[in-house]
Amino acid sequence: MSGIIEMIDSNESGKKDTVATTVRMSEEIAAKIEGLVDYLETTKNEVMLKLLTTALNQAYNHIDEINKDSSLETHKGEKSYFLLNTHKGDNIDSHKRMIQEGRAEAFCKPWMDDIKKIKENDIVFLYSNGDGIIGYGVATGQVESGYRYDDDKQDPSCYQVLKEFKQLNKPFKASDIRKILDKKIPFLKTLITIKEGEKLLKSIKK
Repeated sequence: MSGIIEMIDSNESGKKDTVATTVRMSEEIAAKIEGLVDYLETTKNEVMLKLLTTALNQAYNHIDEINKDSSLETHKGEKSYFLLNTHKGDNIDSHKRMIQEGRAEAFCKPWMDDIKKIKENDIVFLYSNGDGIIGYGVATGQVESGYRYDDDKQDPSCYQVLKEFKQLNKPFKASDIRKILDKKIPFLKTLITIKEGEKLLKSIKK
């Protein structure tokens, strides 16, 4: 009986919410995917997920490599504005917690160290991939250490709980951010400085 219980528990814990999407492709690409399905004796869905995961990891790693030398620009004694990517593509539960608790949080090094550069009274915008800015708040400057899910066997983290945190009813889209700031924004980085953050904040508050 214990073996069945363990199997059920394992199955339930491994489940994740999924979303459906449609991708149109050429007959040639579709045929290549079908070839992998036959060769691997699995499903088309499984093959496409593996292909997408591999390609996404390569793309994100390449972007990290391109931006590895960029640093956060802060000025002592002046208010700074930051855009923090919640990286819901890495862990949706951590993304939800940041919104619910108004946290500016990053996991693992070197990204955890960036949280320590946020000073008291700085403004932090929380950015969600595919949505835009979903909330913002005022930094306390008080950095806390923790773990994902509050479990010390999970990824370590650094975070600040933001004061006066406001979740937006309607996300402020990436296209609107680019239009207001009139520049290309590296949205995929964990934390970036927004030089004209005051202008962005005024637009969001309208």
